[in-house]
Amino acid sequence: MLLSLLSAVPASIHPGEGYSPSSYAHLHGFAREVCFAHSRQGAAALLGEWRSCKHLVFMGHAPDLDGVHVPALVVAGTRDGVSRISHFAALSRRHRHRHHRFVAIDGAAHHSFASGAPSELCASLDLAAAETPERHHATLRAVITAFVHSNTDAPVFRSAERLFASLADPISAALELEGSEALGGTHCNSDFPTNPSCNYPKYPDYSLPFGPSPPPDPMPPTDCICGSPWVMNVGSPLSAGLAIHPFGLAPADAFHDVSDEHPFHLPHIFNTCDAPSNCTLNVTTVTMPVLKAGDLFPSSGNSTPLSAFELKVKFKSRQALWDASGVGGSSASDANLTVCKEINQKAYEWALANAGAAARAAFEAHGEPMVMVDDVAAPIGITGPTWIARELVYTRVAADSSPNAAYNASHITVQSWQFVVGSFPVTSKYIPAGMHYCKLLSPARAMEWIYLDGLRSSLSLAASKRRGE
Repeated sequence: MLLSLLSAVPASIHPGEGYSPSSYAHLHGFAREVCFAHSRQGAAALLGEWRSCKHLVFMGHAPDLDGVHVPALVVAGTRDGVSRISHFAALSRRHRHRHHRFVAIDGAAHHSFASGAPSELCASLDLAAAETPERHHATLRAVITAFVHSNTDAPVFRSAERLFASLADPISAALELEGSEALGGTHCNSDFPTNPSCNYPKYPDYSLPFGPSPPPDPMPPTDCICGSPWVMNVGSPLSAGLAIHPFGLAPADAFHDVSDEHPFHLPHIFNTCDAPSNCTLNVTTVTMPVLKAGDLFPSSGNSTPLSAFELKVKFKSRQALWDASGVGGSSASDANLTVCKEINQKAYEWALANAGAAARAAFEAHGEPMVMVDDVAAPIGITGPTWIARELVYTRVAADSSPNAAYNASHITVQSWQFVVGSFPVTSKYIPAGMHYCKLLSPARAMEWIYLDGLRSSLSLAASKRRGE
C-alpha cells in the first residue's frame, strides 16, 4: 500500500514563484521519473537535477535546453501573461532536438498550470484563463500522458503541438523580418565584413579623432545577420515612394548605433540614372534596434519582450532618390509627415495578417488596436538632432463614444519622429545631405502586442479585479 502511494507522487515538482508543491496535486499519478517544473523559478531548479529524471515537463517557461539529453516537454499557455509565447517560439527555433517537444494549451494562463490562489506575480501580470482550472488541468494531463508514453500521435497531443506551431511560426517570422538575434543569429558589423552576401560598402568611412573603433573580438560569423529584412524589403521601397515614381531599388541595410562616430554610418546612393526606366539604384540604410520593454509592455524575467521597442532607421530622402533615378525631386517630396507612418502601418497590417489564427481571433475580440498617427518633425537641439534620443511614442487613448469617433474603444496611437535633411547643390561625404530618418515599429513588436500586451486592458487578472469580476 505504501509503495503504491509513493508511486502516485512525482519524483519532483519544482513550483513556480509564490506556489508550493501542494499547488500541483493535479499532476500526481505519474511515474516517479517524470519531473515537473512551473515558471522560471521551477525550471531553474529542475535544470539543476534533470539527470535523475527520465522525462522533463516545463510549464509556463521556455528554458535553455542545451545539453539536456532526456525527453523534455515544453508547455505554453496561449493566455500566459507572465511568460511570453515569443520566448517559447524563439527557443523552439534555436533548439531543435528530436526528444524535445513544444505544445500549447489553448486558453491557458500562467496560473492554469497550478491551483489555488494566483501568486503575486500572476496577480500582477497574468491574463484570465479561458476555461475552468479543471478543464485546463485535464487537457494538461492528457498531453503529458501522451508524451510520457511516447504516444505523440494521439489526437490531443498532435492538436496541442499544431496549435503551438501555428502560433510560434508567425512570431519567428516577425523576428526574422526585424533581424533579431533572439532566434540565435548574430548581427554583422559592416565595418568588418564577414558575410559576403551583405553587399554593404562602408560610407562615409571617416571617423572623429581618434580614428575608427577596433575590430570586434570575436569577429561575427560568416552567416551573420546583414541587416533588417523589414527595412530593406518594405521600409526602403515605401520611403523611396516607389508607388508614386517606380524605379528599381537594390537596398542593403546594416546594424549600427546611429550615434556612432568611429566611423560615422550614413545611408548612401551609389549610382545615378538618366531616367527611371531600367534604373536600379544601389542604396544603403542604417538601422539601430532599441531593445527595451516600454511602459505598455510589462516586463519581468519571464515576460521581457524579445522584439525591438523601435527601429531607428536612416534612409536616403525621396528628394535624393528621385534625383538619382532621373525622376527629379524637390524638398516637397519629404515635406509630408506620413513617410514613417506609412511604413509603421504596414508593420501593423503585416502582423495582423500573419498572426496565428487563435491569437488573431482573441485580439480581434478583446484587443486594443494600434492606430498610426502622423510623424512629428524632431528639431535640432543644443547637442544636435533630437531625433536620436526621441523614441517611438506609444500612447493609450481612452474610448470615445461620440457618434463621429473614429475609434469607440480604447486604442494605442503610434507616432514616429521624423528628421529630414534636404539635398544641397554641393555634396560632400563630410556634409550629410538628402536624408529622411524614421523611428519604425518592428513587425515583431506589433506581433507581441497582438499576442499578449494588447489583451491586457481587457483580459488581465488585474483588470478583472478592477471590474470586480
